[in-house]
Amino acid sequence: MSADSSFRFFRLYGDRTSSLISFYPHFSSFLLPGGLGEIRYLETASVVAAANEPLGPEDKKKQMILSFFADPRFQKKARLVLPISGKLAEELKEAGLSVWQVGAEPLFALRDYFSDPMALLKSFPIAMSLKRRGAGIKEILPQELNHYQDRIQELTEDWLSRKKLAPLGFLNAVVPMALKEEKRYFALFDRNQVSAVLTACPMYQDLRISGYFLNDVLVSASARSATSELLIIETMRVLHEEGVREVRLGMSPLAALLPGEQDHRKLAWLFEKWRLGYNFKTLHQFKLKMKPTSWQPLYLAGSCDNFFKMIRMVTALHLSPDFFMEFVKRNRLVFKGGLVLRNAVKPLPMPKKGRLLVHLFRMKWTLSFFVLFVSLHALKVFTRFGQNGYDHSGYDPGNVTWLGVFIGPLFHNHGFHLFGDQLSFLIFGGALEYVFGPRLFLMVSALGLWMSNPFSHALLYLTLKPFSPSLWGHVLGEVDYGSSNAVFSQVGAWLYCLKKNGPLLWPFFFYALFICLERESLLAIHHFVGILLGLVAAMIYFAGKNAP
Repeated sequence: MSADSSFRFFRLYGDRTSSLISFYPHFSSFLLPGGLGEIRYLETASVVAAANEPLGPEDKKKQMILSFFADPRFQKKARLVLPISGKLAEELKEAGLSVWQVGAEPLFALRDYFSDPMALLKSFPIAMSLKRRGAGIKEILPQELNHYQDRIQELTEDWLSRKKLAPLGFLNAVVPMALKEEKRYFALFDRNQVSAVLTACPMYQDLRISGYFLNDVLVSASARSATSELLIIETMRVLHEEGVREVRLGMSPLAALLPGEQDHRKLAWLFEKWRLGYNFKTLHQFKLKMKPTSWQPLYLAGSCDNFFKMIRMVTALHLSPDFFMEFVKRNRLVFKGGLVLRNAVKPLPMPKKGRLLVHLFRMKWTLSFFVLFVSLHALKVFTRFGQNGYDHSGYDPGNVTWLGVFIGPLFHNHGFHLFGDQLSFLIFGGALEYVFGPRLFLMVSALGLWMSNPFSHALLYLTLKPFSPSLWGHVLGEVDYGSSNAVFSQVGAWLYCLKKNGPLLWPFFFYALFICLERESLLAIHHFVGILLGLVAAMIYFAGKNAP
């Protein structure tokens, strides 16, 4: 235990779920004048965030947060405090800060939870069956920790390796052996081995333990069903028999949002729909399954009132510098087993591990095109010159101009079109350039941008004009803008590069067909032509690279 006086504030006021976690080494300390209390915080390049409520008297917490936010060191950065109770959130809202509900926390009043043992058994039949088959828990005492430390580390690495997300930061850091002098450790023994471990972090009030936060529930990949449930229930049973009044399982992000809270619908949509990497709903369902005796809403208060900026700040707070590259590595064919390339297709050597800028530089042409497309759209929206350029540049089969061929694909007709095209362009183009280098990317993208419309035009001219003048007349009345042709060409290149994972890209064929039918557009076959151009370009490119 550190001799730092801040642990005195923890023992006096550390009654929040993650009060102990805020003393991990990546947090800093903000001491209030006159020994009033302490705020633990994390500072990134753009955000300063207080972790939990201040460690101080209840009636002084609002002023402590306002003093923290007003500190001259933090004025050029966004400031947040999370998670906090509804009471403190309301006080900060009245003081002018923006407040959002960001989730809810399950609470277990142990006296009520174990009031009817038979009902509890019926609620968790698989867990209780596991117990009858010999599984049981044991507290790992401080003098035994050294003996079990390697197994705990093994379980930690195994558990983290199975996550689609890289390890998160802030209060979600998974470091079970940090501050081990303060924690209690419970292990589930099954078939003569430790199949799961959890840490119990104490919560304090007036120098006495008021409850425990069951954190870092680490379960072996080979563990039997309901191992997590049995470990949690039996740990709570031990604590209940000791006289502990309350246990918490930590916040369920975006869960149990109350109607009427700021941006409720947007946050509820994220909770329902977000599945990539971190599944809010599944985590909530697990905690709900544990049948907590109550739920406590939790909030975020901040210095900005913009929803999207708030989301960006919270995201930046939790992500490491290499998060996105780590995410790609962990999700290679969601990616388990990896995307299998054709034998003739050789990717470039992967760069040595470095900061995000190292990886972004490897996609410099993709990002340059992205900036160009967005800039031209902004020029069109905000200037007369840009609007005139847009008006005279669409690809018009009835009046083909060099502007229509070369400039039209760079403009976009509206913001949603721009957003969809650029998101796809960054994903498929960026991956193409990152894996195979700029030459293939530039060749494929250029063909899609500047040749798919002329090729489609020629194809329609040869097939429609002689046999269906009316349909040909319809084609002559169409005008096309946008970089989606480049995206379909990039899809075509990937279609060639992937050996057995090509069916992953079949939805693009159906989407191209949908566009033709939904818009009643024959010129929209340029999406199919773009796929073909990208496929042929990749065949030629790799055949040339592997020629003797």
